[in-house]
Amino acid sequence: MIAELRFDGYMLQSALADAPRMTVQLDHMTATDTVPPRKFFWAREGDFEAFEAGLDDDPTVQDPERITKTRDGRYYRIVYSSQHPDIEAHRAAVELDGVVLEATSEGNGWTGRIRFPDRESLNDWCDRCEAAGISIDIKAVYDQERQPPECPYELTDQQREALVAAAGNGYFSIPRETSLAGVGEELDVSSQAASERLRRGMVTLIENTLCENEE
Repeated sequence: MIAELRFDGYMLQSALADAPRMTVQLDHMTATDTVPPRKFFWAREGDFEAFEAGLDDDPTVQDPERITKTRDGRYYRIVYSSQHPDIEAHRAAVELDGVVLEATSEGNGWTGRIRFPDRESLNDWCDRCEAAGISIDIKAVYDQERQPPECPYELTDQQREALVAAAGNGYFSIPRETSLAGVGEELDVSSQAASERLRRGMVTLIENTLCENEE
């Protein structure tokens, strides 16, 4: 089963506060008996210089390192600060056979999807997070064979919101009834950020509809 949820994790929230409109997306997390918990993630949109300066001062992370950058994003690795509440959330998920499928944040907590073996495992994880001081808000629970009810075709929340806003305001009409700036204003982001979300959303739709059907 898959749980779609929001949780008030503290990781990276201080750095994101220094870079409004920045979005970070988890790639993966690692840890061993000798290597402390580490998070690898993409950061997109927003002010990268301000974000990186914020990383240096963020009390939730240690040794931040930018690994690479692309035209529309940068890839980072950070080490969790010791005894941080988010470590307990990660540890609990691993011990309960949970798998983090997606986790994103814009500085107001985290949203994501986690696969659990059953409802009991999910409930146990929520209890352990609450005990660590992390609030959990379950948005939906569904069978892993089904698409998320509010995010079909593997669209992120931001991609879906951008596509719906663009369609609803006539961006795809002929002639167009709004511009990228208008879509950005509707989403409270820049026109460039709106363009990037629309582009990634359309690529995701094509890959998971047309391309999928051709296999």
